Amino acid sequence: MSMRLPFSVSRAALFVAVSGGLALTATYSYLLFHSLAEIFSVVIAWGVFMVAWNSRNFRVNNYLTFLGPAFLFVGLLDLLHALSYSGMNVFVGYDANLPTQLWIAARYVHAISFLVAGFHISRRPNLPAVLAIYGAVTALLLLLIFRWSVFPVCFVEGQGLTPFKVYSEYAICAILAAAMIFLWHKRLNFDHDVLVALMFAMGLTIVSELAFTLYSEPQSIANGIGHWLKIAAFFFVYRALIETGLSRPYDLLFWDLKQSEEQLQHAKKLAEDASQAKDHFLAVLSHELRNPLNPVLLAVHAMRRDPAIRERFGEDLETMQRNIELEARLIDDLLDLTRVSRGKLELRRQDVDAHTLIAHALKISSFDPAGARRHELLLELRAARSIVNADPARLQQVFWNLLINAMKFTPEGGRIIIRSRNMPGGRLRVEVEDNGIGIDSQAIGRIFNAFEQADRRITQRYGGLGLGLSISRTIVEMLGGTLTAHSAGLGAGATFILELPLAAAAARPADGDDAADAPLLPAASAARPLQVLLVEDHADTARLMARLLEAGGHEVKVAGGFTAAMELARHLRFDVLLSDLGLPDGSGLELMRQLKLRYGLRGIALSGYSMEQDLLKSREAGFDEHLTKPIDPARLEMAIRRVAAGNGPAAAAEVRSM
Repeated sequence: MSMRLPFSVSRAALFVAVSGGLALTATYSYLLFHSLAEIFSVVIAWGVFMVAWNSRNFRVNNYLTFLGPAFLFVGLLDLLHALSYSGMNVFVGYDANLPTQLWIAARYVHAISFLVAGFHISRRPNLPAVLAIYGAVTALLLLLIFRWSVFPVCFVEGQGLTPFKVYSEYAICAILAAAMIFLWHKRLNFDHDVLVALMFAMGLTIVSELAFTLYSEPQSIANGIGHWLKIAAFFFVYRALIETGLSRPYDLLFWDLKQSEEQLQHAKKLAEDASQAKDHFLAVLSHELRNPLNPVLLAVHAMRRDPAIRERFGEDLETMQRNIELEARLIDDLLDLTRVSRGKLELRRQDVDAHTLIAHALKISSFDPAGARRHELLLELRAARSIVNADPARLQQVFWNLLINAMKFTPEGGRIIIRSRNMPGGRLRVEVEDNGIGIDSQAIGRIFNAFEQADRRITQRYGGLGLGLSISRTIVEMLGGTLTAHSAGLGAGATFILELPLAAAAARPADGDDAADAPLLPAASAARPLQVLLVEDHADTARLMARLLEAGGHEVKVAGGFTAAMELARHLRFDVLLSDLGLPDGSGLELMRQLKLRYGLRGIALSGYSMEQDLLKSREAGFDEHLTKPIDPARLEMAIRRVAAGNGPAAAAEVRSM
């Protein structure tokens, strides 16, 4: 088996940039650097648990199933380690020995888990028993450290590391080396990319542990290098168990199916069952991955509003936002591909102005002040009639995909032109032209195929799964139109041409070229402040979303659950309800039913779920729109205005956040 590297040049460059940023952070505040490094590993560890737990009933690799509960407690010990660090002032009366003891405890659990997981490759672990065992072991370690104070001393102030700590690091390295050897012997049971990423994760962890034998003070260079290597190791854990599982769920979900000749005899039945399992798996996985992205994206937007922060970290914040949006877009594209492959991509058609949808797509596709500095945008919307019969959300998705595609492959300072005109036979033609990298003539026929781009080098440099254009063409063809691409070759730019039949009742006045002079975006300053009821049980998300809404001039009341929301609605008047669907003491769907019945309140559902059945449930409950997390503030504001004005989509259509 060849050892293909589990990262592209673009990913490596991004990782180097992030690492450089962390290095600068360490020079400013080592405590901040340490906290960020540990929080990163905690998020990854708990992400592994969520993926493993929510896929426990599927035919997944038993290695991942076992590691899920293990990483739950590894993350807990790492969190306590971060909180006990000098300067955090959480555990009063302790010196640097406490975080060092918690570190050693976490690393023993971490290393032993990798080794023991190898023995469960061929047999399914009993997850409740595994959770109970890890819970008991973790509780015992914490009692030894905090309650009984008999855990061996690992660090002495003024002297440095104890022999127990140093030899423990060597023992942990030996355990990880044994786990790597065992994993290599079982390599045929793993997807190649998963195997390589796991080997990198354990190898980097070994080097990290060796670095932690060399320092005498917690804030030394060796300690910093060890934490940087730990970040790299957990990045490969993420690549192996979360990102690869999202990008190629079939390979991981059915790996054992492909290896078993006996199961192939029952392929038809298994395929039918697996199709349903895959849909559920993707829905749960997308929900679990969207939710952590939501407060991060909201925090980035909040920081970009602060002039001082924007001036100092503006480029970093823009990079963070762009990559969060890219991750959300990949999730959306994978779910749409599932709908297309099963013939379940539904359209809710109505007469809609294509020019208005283009305007909305422009507003949310990074043609903001920052984006305007990178590209020159020209609008030539000269079609006198632009009313088409289409699904507004899906057609706007097509325009958004074409705009993002043009921006992605057009260098800084390049030009993008959006044209519209009427064609004979009652058709509307929209062109998106750029002067970017162009398309080779031999590759232009493949760019609308799923998981394909014009050139492998394109994927390495620009990223993406190659799904946006494929999904866009499917949507356009379902609407009775065509989507084609033209290019004179590499370096000559590209033009994407969309044609749709005009609606039968298209009655837009034929005002000639003046149609292009109409204002595209409404002035937000003219809108009145609204009374908003925000129902969200995730404290960070609620706090950040409320802050952004209040910065936009609205008055916001926050409720953490069903009961609190009903109580607020009983005493106060609201214009719009924004509600998560999963609440600790009830359902957001039932909340919408009650508030609509009693007070006539209109609402917007906020959810990490976006499958067709989820949208149907939102519509039946009375929600006017269904926003998919992570929530983009600009798009949220537009949805709030539509719903408050009484012209939100009656079908609770999905409004994508990215």
